[in-house]
Order: sequence, then structure tokens, then C-alpha cells
Amino acid sequence: MFPECVTCLIKQAEYYLKGLCRNDERVNDITLDLIRDMASSEHSQKTAPILPEFLNNAIETRCANGMKLKKDKSLQNARMLQLADEFRNDISLSISPVQRALQYALNGGRIFPNAYSENILREFMVGNSRMIPAIDDSGKLFNRIRNAKTILYVGNSCGEIVADKLFIERINHPGVYYIVRERPILNEVTKEDTKETGMNEVAKTIAMPSNFQIPVQLQKRSTFQELYQKADLVIAKGHNNFWKFQEEKTKDVFFLLSGHCQVINELLNIENNDTVVLYNKDFAKKNNQMNVEETLCG
Repeated sequence: MFPECVTCLIKQAEYYLKGLCRNDERVNDITLDLIRDMASSEHSQKTAPILPEFLNNAIETRCANGMKLKKDKSLQNARMLQLADEFRNDISLSISPVQRALQYALNGGRIFPNAYSENILREFMVGNSRMIPAIDDSGKLFNRIRNAKTILYVGNSCGEIVADKLFIERINHPGVYYIVRERPILNEVTKEDTKETGMNEVAKTIAMPSNFQIPVQLQKRSTFQELYQKADLVIAKGHNNFWKFQEEKTKDVFFLLSGHCQVINELLNIENNDTVVLYNKDFAKKNNQMNVEETLCG
């Protein structure tokens, strides 16, 4: 884990804890425990995606505020749903509606939990949906979608799921499966979010084990593993899913993410807040000598 990851993780921890754990002394204690956990020799190879689970457990057991976390997720979904028809109209009026819907999906990954009022959220989503991705393999993505029989769309977070739905509506493909987390961890997307947002109307949903990562988990039998084996195409949202699937060598995987991680920014040669549509096999050709274990920062 890079030093930059540690600084970023601490900032994220403080953001969540200050909103969900009202005891300042307990916030400090939990943050110190996170630092000790990352620094321990036993966990020296731990990667940044362990942070959500660590924080989720702390919020539920030490802050006793798991219900507030759940309500915040529902609020984020509701705020995006209130604006969804406006976004659909904007997409419909575009010269290329499917491209504009993709840009909405990309921009959804830049929403920070409960950080915006409705007006600011509207301006943020509509305005930034005009951004051209810094890495744009969308032409290849659309071609693979047309030829695929089974597509796995791996979701990332609440709120963002509404933008994903807008894109999946435009894809209009009968073989799309929207992949969620097996159990709720912080703002990560779950089956409950699919019900709240109506994702079930446009895609089948299935849960992915929280610790799933290529290639290790492919050796373990599960419903998701069987579906993964038959999939023609994987669309993976966000940084955590980048690290889960970046070692896939045989399937076509497209990563939809934005630049707000220093390590990934340097790896992809992008700037903060840039958006990316990245084809895994093109990325692999450029980075076949990279030691990925050194860059696992989610």
C-alpha cells in the first residue's frame, strides 16, 4: 500500500465518522485503530478496499449508528430519483443519447455521499455530463455491448445506481445483470438499493461476495461465479472494482471511473476529476510489467 493511500484512507474515515459517530473521543480512537491495523505486520499486504468493512463494523458496533447509515443511503437514492426524469430528458435531447447516458453514469461515480443540495446535485450532474473522458474506449464498449449475450454491470454505490440505471435503460440489452454487494457496507450498492431505485425494471440483479477478486475467487463455487464464467462482457464501476477485476486476462472488461485517487491518477496518467472509460486489454498491453500488488489502493 502506498503512503498516499494511508493519507486518503484517514481522510475518508474522518468524513464518515464525524457524520455518524458523535463522540469525538471515539472518532479519534477508531481512527487510531485504523492506522494501527494498516501498520501491523500481519496486515502489511492489506489493500485499501478493507477500509469500508473496517468503518462499517466500527459504525455499527462502536458508534451504534448503523440505522443512520442506512437512512443516508436511502436519502441519496431518493435525491437522485427526484432528478432522474430531468436527466432522462437531457439524455433524450442529446445527439447521441447512449453516449450522454454513459457520461451520466461516469459522473454518478463522482457523487460524494450526501454532499449536495438538490439544486447543486442537478447542476453537477447535468453540467459534468458534457465532460469528455480523459481515456475514452467507449466506441469499443458499445461494440462489445452489441455483440454480447450476457453482460455483468458491477455497481459501486448508492445514488450512483440511479445514473447506472439511466445508462442501462439506453443500452436496452436483455442480458444485463446488475451486480451488487452481498451485504451492506457503508454506501456500497446492495439489493435493497436496486429495489429502492427500480433497477430491477431494467436488469436482473445478483450479489457478488464482498471479498471477490480475480483470479482467486474464481476457484470458489457460487452463483455469482457461475454467472461470471458465462459472461461475455464486464462493466466495472469505481476504484474498488478496478482492483477486483484488473487481473482478468480473458474476458472483455471496461472500467468506468473518475480520477480522485492519487495512485490511480498516476497509473492512468489522468488528472483529478477526469473520467475514464478504460478497456482492460488495452490497459494490460501498456502495463504488462506493472507489479499490481504494489498499487492496490481502492
